[in-house]
Amino acid sequence: AHNFELSEKIRDLFNERPVYYRPILVSILKGKTLNIKQTLPFHAFCYSTGPFRNCWVKYGYDVRVEKSSKIYQSIDCRNKNVNNEGIRNRLAIFKDHSVIHKSEIVGSAYADETVQFDKNFNENMDSTCSPVSSSTNHIFEPGKLSMFKYNIYQLCDIRMDEVQAIIHENDGEEIDCKERDGWLREGSIDRIRKLMVSAM
Repeated sequence: AHNFELSEKIRDLFNERPVYYRPILVSILKGKTLNIKQTLPFHAFCYSTGPFRNCWVKYGYDVRVEKSSKIYQSIDCRNKNVNNEGIRNRLAIFKDHSVIHKSEIVGSAYADETVQFDKNFNENMDSTCSPVSSSTNHIFEPGKLSMFKYNIYQLCDIRMDEVQAIIHENDGEEIDCKERDGWLREGSIDRIRKLMVSAM
């Protein structure tokens, strides 16, 4: 059955912020991952590639047109300081075995962009969010290390002045949304990743 209470909460969150990495919603809502997986497609669609990879975008919000959407772009970052064996042991307890569902209601305009889920993608999305974490789990701060080796963040959640300066250095001068750097200047994502790794 459709969870209307959860659906209203998700709708409200998307009204506040049009783009989310799913583990952020799981953390904020403190709900069951399976329920959120089932409800999300009623409110948003997910990109499988590009600068908004792994992010759920509210229906009607076009990141290819909205230049201000660059703050919601995603970036992956590997933490070399994390012990792999410890991660595997921790994930063996909390791993989400539920099945992700493709949306049946995605409009034709977005059909080619709807994520094509596979096993590896599924596990990557779930493994980056600790089931016992707080709602600030998605925030990147220097010196505040994640327990996971592989993490995905949205640019607006990186609390580093140097990174935010790179994000906004071309404000008002954005030309188009490119596959790798999105609305940012070419090479910006690599520059940001280097700053994040150095801050770990």
